[in-house]
Amino acid sequence: MLESYPWLCIVPPLITLSMAFCFRRLLPALVSGIVSGAFLITSGADSGFWLYLGKTLASLFVDTDSIVKAWPLQVIAFLILLGILTQCLNASGATEAFTEKTTRWVNSPRRARMLVFFMGMVNFIDGCFNALATSHLGRSICDRHKVSREKLAYIADSTGSPVCSLLPISSWGPYIIGILGGLPLLQTLGIPPLSAFLQIASFNAYAIAALLLCGFVAWTGADIGSMAKMSTHPNTCARKGLSRSPALWPLLFPMSVLLLGSLFLLLITGVQSADSTHLVKIMASGDIGFAMVVSSSMALIICFADMIHLRIPVKSLFAVSLKGLKSMVFTILILLAAWMAAAVIADLGTGQWMAHQVHGQLPTFLLPAMIFLLSAIMAFATGTSWGTFALMLPIAATMTQTLSPEMGIPALAAVIAGSTFGDHCSPISDTTVLSAAGAGCSTTAHVKTQLPYALIAASAAFFAFVMIGLTSLPWTGWLVIGLIIPCMLVYHPSLTYHLTSKQST
Repeated sequence: MLESYPWLCIVPPLITLSMAFCFRRLLPALVSGIVSGAFLITSGADSGFWLYLGKTLASLFVDTDSIVKAWPLQVIAFLILLGILTQCLNASGATEAFTEKTTRWVNSPRRARMLVFFMGMVNFIDGCFNALATSHLGRSICDRHKVSREKLAYIADSTGSPVCSLLPISSWGPYIIGILGGLPLLQTLGIPPLSAFLQIASFNAYAIAALLLCGFVAWTGADIGSMAKMSTHPNTCARKGLSRSPALWPLLFPMSVLLLGSLFLLLITGVQSADSTHLVKIMASGDIGFAMVVSSSMALIICFADMIHLRIPVKSLFAVSLKGLKSMVFTILILLAAWMAAAVIADLGTGQWMAHQVHGQLPTFLLPAMIFLLSAIMAFATGTSWGTFALMLPIAATMTQTLSPEMGIPALAAVIAGSTFGDHCSPISDTTVLSAAGAGCSTTAHVKTQLPYALIAASAAFFAFVMIGLTSLPWTGWLVIGLIIPCMLVYHPSLTYHLTSKQST
């Protein structure tokens, strides 16, 4: 069927996109794309259809030599452990104890904003956890110093997904690296998945621009658009979890074990496997899956010990753990569907067909910028960056593999950047909703006040990708960002600062 009508290879992705746009349900959309793709590949043969689906699913966990693949199992295990850890930290009252302790050190609006910014930068184990925990931790502090909750939500949201998209030691890292590991482009380039992720991070123009702009806003208190009209709301929300004396260690200790333990084990396994002393090569050779699973297990054990010390019943520990497990079930299903969708898209040859259509009509140097825009539109409409990763990374990889393999890493970075931007602005995004919920403001107000900032960062990122397409050098994109953001801030008609206020310093 595909031999006679090669254009049919775009039908499964279009079905997935249409369902995601219309119904905003990613899992059914991905499954529909997988089923329709399998139907085309097997020409509708009943036995061949089910055999292909079974082989594709099995290939995710077993290679051609019938050897079990450790990586997918490690990713799933880490997501489960992360979900349980998140619930335990909330249930033990660790987040509230952290808030009470830090409020003694913050005595001005600027310090309140900068504390939230710093917490968002270091709290990068998961985008949703970052958005919710950072905004929740900072709410009482910002209320005390009259920092609007909309600005709190913006800072928390802007240091959530962008930070996670830059670091392999987060729930985003294994997910993205897992998708990258199945791309033939990386085999062509001879780049391991972790090394590719680190290179992609250096090209991620939107994440870099968003963090720079957020840091500027946290320091100056700059208001753009309707942000200046927002007033501070009193903190009337009830606490979640147990009440305990103010302390830093209940939250920082397990998180430090998770983050530093992952880095340590990554380096140890990298030294054992690498034949080089170069840090990047050592990290690229490290077993990130093993490191994340072991360190998250250790962090969870510490959190359990803290809860037992607080005399929380064992029955409650099981209940909290079950709640954490349930919170990750849908994410795991999405991940499995994403892996299968990537395999089906590769078998369909969708990227090659699209590359053939684009060849000679769109300059190669514009590919990253155009992929950035397309990914942003998809993520905004669907409310999920992870789903956009699953669909667009294989397409971008196969397009560039056919047209210009050296443009592969910038194109993959454009997918990550565009997806992060679209998710950042979408009112149906989980991180958007959680940031607003944690800060105690409405989702509509959060989206309305955050959008002008996000558009400034996205505009800088778009032109950065144009420059990167011309040069293939990440630092040229950084230069464009450094030039465009100040210019847009200087000439923005609705920009106001609070540097003259004594309360801001």
